[in-house]
This record gives sequence, C-alpha cells and structure tokens, in this order.
Amino acid sequence: MRFDPLDLELALAVAETGSLAGAAKRLGRALASVSGRMKAIEAACGVALFARHRRGLAPTQAGITFLEHARALSFAHARLRADMAEFAAGARRTVRVAANTGAADEHLPADLAAFLAAHPDIDVELVERPSPEIARAVAIGEADVGVAADTAELAGVRVYPYRADPLVALLPRGHALARRKAITLARLAAIPMVALDAESAQARLVEGQAAKLGLRPRIRARAGGFDALARFVAARAGVAVMSRVAAERACRSLPVAWVPLADRFARRRVVLCVRRMGGLSKPARALVEALRAG
Repeated sequence: MRFDPLDLELALAVAETGSLAGAAKRLGRALASVSGRMKAIEAACGVALFARHRRGLAPTQAGITFLEHARALSFAHARLRADMAEFAAGARRTVRVAANTGAADEHLPADLAAFLAAHPDIDVELVERPSPEIARAVAIGEADVGVAADTAELAGVRVYPYRADPLVALLPRGHALARRKAITLARLAAIPMVALDAESAQARLVEGQAAKLGLRPRIRARAGGFDALARFVAARAGVAVMSRVAAERACRSLPVAWVPLADRFARRRVVLCVRRMGGLSKPARALVEALRAG
C-alpha cells in the first residue's frame, strides 16, 4: 500500500469540501481524474473511506483514521520542504524548541531574548508541550531542542542541565503553615487546594504523587497559568503547588508566601534535551551552548 503526497492532499480536500467536485475545484484537477484517483486510493486501502450523505461525502470510521494519518504526513512533508528550503538558502536559521509550561513561562523568555539579541540571523520557534511528550518530539525530529522537567521519562535523548526548578507550596500571607521551614505534600493535600489545568504536566505530577500517597486533594478551582493560580491563593480560595521562580514573582505583587516542599519529587530540575550534539545545526548548537552557559 503506497500513497504519494498528492493522494493525501486529495483525501484531505474531499473531507474538507465534502465532495469530489469541491476537491477537484480546489486542486485544479478534472473531476473525472479526482474520482478515478479516489477510487484507486480506496481500492488500495481495501475499504471505503467516504460515504455519501444528503449533504455530500463524509468520512467513514476507516476514513477518519486515514485522514488523521494524512494530516500528520502532510504536516511532516511541509516541514521537510520548509527545512530543505532553509538549507538551500545557505544554512538553516530557525531552531525549533519544545518546552514545558514552566520553562516557557519562567526560564526561557529572558534567556531566549538575550540569545536572539546576540544572534540576529537566527530565529527561534517555541512551542509548549508537556514534559513527557518533549523527549519524543526531539527523538523523532519534531523539535531540535527540548526543555523539560527531569522528573519526566527522557529515554532516547541526550540530557544536559539547565536550571534548578523546585516545587514549593504557595499559601496566603499569614497562613499558619507559612511559618514552617518546609511542608510535605501530604500535609498540604489535607487543605483545600487550587491547581493548574488537569492536563498540565505539573498538575499530573503533583496529583499523581498525591495518589501514590493514597490522597485525593480537594481541588476547588483550576487555573490556566501561574499568575491566575497565585491570585486564587491570594484570595484565600486554597493553597497551591508551583515552581519556586513563579512563587517568588507572585510574592512581589500579591499577599502570598511560599514554603519549600519537603518531598523528594519536588527537588526537580529543568534539563535540555537533544538527539545528539553532533547532529545539531550550527544555530541549534549555538542555542544549546548559550542555555547551558546561562
């Protein structure tokens, strides 16, 4: 079973326009050619990819799966063309960085700003990913450099230190626990909490650790970022766990205080991930060296 990029483009056009005629018009091809090629694709798959409905063609279950792969392959093909175009122009200038939320919000902005100022010929494309997905993105070439928590599974990549990123408890100023030198997650989880979105890497880490202790914290509200989370704590909606650098920033503008978490998982670091240093482009290597030096 072999498909070329035009086959994938055709199937996607049929799905998006809802008809063979619409796909033919979009692609600038004859209707008979599009119809014949679509039949050949379905024959190669051994199953119908589209079914006719009152409003036109709609993908079958097999078609939905085919289209998911087609979109991924089309995206990869487009990236390949773009990457090769950069090399053809002289040297690749864009470095693709995948970073977790904490690194993207707290650590990277200043470091990337300094790097870009020092290297006006290099661009950086930054995307946020949960730490567990970052190593895979680097390993399969979706990202040149990853910035992830060392608590995640980082198999298949080379890892280099970047920043200490411990987790702390954030409490309203004057809270009884704010006078402690350290606090355990077990003690904190006995108090109503506020947390980041349930799909965020940090929320999964903290709530997963609580589950290992047989605890199920009462989460009163969830926030989309550290600033909103700190405002919940300042309003005494609950206590929270966040990175120390975010907590320190919150303390400068809100009536909150932070206390170190005593649990081992909280002593995390942010690390840099690459497939191998020798395989990096010169701009990507320059970025990694600058981040390591910082």
